[in-house]
Amino acid sequence: MKKFSRRQLLRGAGALASSALLAACVTPTPQIVKETVVVEKVVKETVPVEKTVKETVVVEKVATQVVEKVVTATPAPPTPVPPTPSPKVGGAVIIPIAADPPGIDPCNPWHLGAGLQGVHVPPYDPWFIYDREVKRVGYVAQSVTRPQPDTLIVEIRPGVKFHSGREFTAEDAVWSYQRYIDPELACAGGQDVVSKQIKSMKALDKYKLEVQIQNPKLWTELIWLPPIIDREVVEKYPKGKILLQAEAGTGPWILDKWEPQSYISYKRNPDYWNKPPLIEELRFVVMPDQQAQIAAMKTGQINFLGFDDYKAYDQLKDDPNIKIHSFLTGNYYRINVNHLRPALQDKNVLLALRHGINRQQMIDVITRGQGGISGPVTPLSKGYVLPQEEVERLQKYDPELAKDYLRKAGYDPDNKDKRLKLIGISIAGYQTFNDLMLIAQSNLKDIGVDMELRILEVGVWVKARLETKDYDLSANNLGAAQVDPNLSLYRSDRDEQKWTGGGDPELDKLLDAFNEEPDQEKRKQISQQIQRKLIEDVREIYLFATPTFQAVSKKLIGYEPWPGDPGSIRALDWEQVYWAG
Repeated sequence: MKKFSRRQLLRGAGALASSALLAACVTPTPQIVKETVVVEKVVKETVPVEKTVKETVVVEKVATQVVEKVVTATPAPPTPVPPTPSPKVGGAVIIPIAADPPGIDPCNPWHLGAGLQGVHVPPYDPWFIYDREVKRVGYVAQSVTRPQPDTLIVEIRPGVKFHSGREFTAEDAVWSYQRYIDPELACAGGQDVVSKQIKSMKALDKYKLEVQIQNPKLWTELIWLPPIIDREVVEKYPKGKILLQAEAGTGPWILDKWEPQSYISYKRNPDYWNKPPLIEELRFVVMPDQQAQIAAMKTGQINFLGFDDYKAYDQLKDDPNIKIHSFLTGNYYRINVNHLRPALQDKNVLLALRHGINRQQMIDVITRGQGGISGPVTPLSKGYVLPQEEVERLQKYDPELAKDYLRKAGYDPDNKDKRLKLIGISIAGYQTFNDLMLIAQSNLKDIGVDMELRILEVGVWVKARLETKDYDLSANNLGAAQVDPNLSLYRSDRDEQKWTGGGDPELDKLLDAFNEEPDQEKRKQISQQIQRKLIEDVREIYLFATPTFQAVSKKLIGYEPWPGDPGSIRALDWEQVYWAG
């Protein structure tokens, strides 16, 4: 393909624009068109007629003649374009979810990420957001300073109000911090992250929060801040210390109705401290089956569908009422390895699993070839990710090599009584999870591993991972940080390592060095050491990253996905998206 410079493109574009402008201003030149027309002309002609008596007969004929007509070419009138409706308040954005979440308390004692399916987002506000240039900017936090290495000062934006009408203050933040580290509540990361990162918090005044940090070298952007939650609502909640079908946030939507196993509805917050959204209602409908979701999207029963399954893309891409967005995220798919199981403590077994999974087959089948083999950091983190050729080499599919590793571990792929037997788990309604585990099951069978696959309801899956630990391999995914990847979940003292027994003191040192290093180039080098170690030690089985899709009704005006974050629907209020139905 011929390449053009930016100057050539601009010159060509200017010439085209000039030609179009001249064509619009000049009166059309008359054209001479030769046209055959019928001219009725009576011609009288005398012809002889053979009769007994000769007589003269007059015969009338019609003569055809070619003449020239002057025709002026008139341009066709332009096709009228219907005007875009003006922004107005109204409409409902309806989104399917695979299952009812257990609750939406930001404490998240269920330790669910994707399992909450974005339902917890609408009623709560973040301290910071990443803008469209993927730069971290303050939201509820007006400013952050660090006068001392072990001290952070956070200025809270005045006027941020809870749904109760009460203003959020620094005292609320201190209360939320103390609640989060309460071991009785078992909030996600409360003991293994927050307690070890934060020494104390106190309110200096109504809008100023002081945070004392355990590690003075910790990078500022990694410092945790507590959920913005209304303590008065939580303290009066009649069903216990954890909010289940209730919320207590400051966000742009207020929980209105929750019909278990049916739908969860949020209504617009007209008194939102920032710009109130124009969408009147957000409704999450329980719809586990993907084919049912696709059919509902086509008929308009739902109007907003996120997916990464190309089978769904094929069925929706030509619908004239639907716009499909495709965008890169920090999300990738993985298989959790339960290192507490004896068979998976053998390095040869782990290496057999690493080389016995055909990642490219998963990409071809699940993403129609559009994904890419991934390690623990995706290409979205351009400054940190390992070179792609190294990622693929470290995780090369080699079934014969995998069989050799199994033989070293004492198994015999060719003897049915000496084959390795494992239990794999996935979540009902999570189509990509189930698809990748079916492919993994087939791949492993080929190398001499028989995996029993159990498809579990989300609550049972959580219990299997956190409590009973009755599994060997589990489908999962992970959304990494958008630009600067935070891999701290792999520290030995983090919850996920307690669930799976995958901690490593040598890895902990690398993670600490990464979290403390301010120089970007040095951070990149340390990050790549961490990625290599995670892959080589088979901390997990990393699979693939894929573009994410959103199918959206064309009646939703002004919506564009937020960069790098498929789960965030906050673009609806940040950019004043509206419904034109």
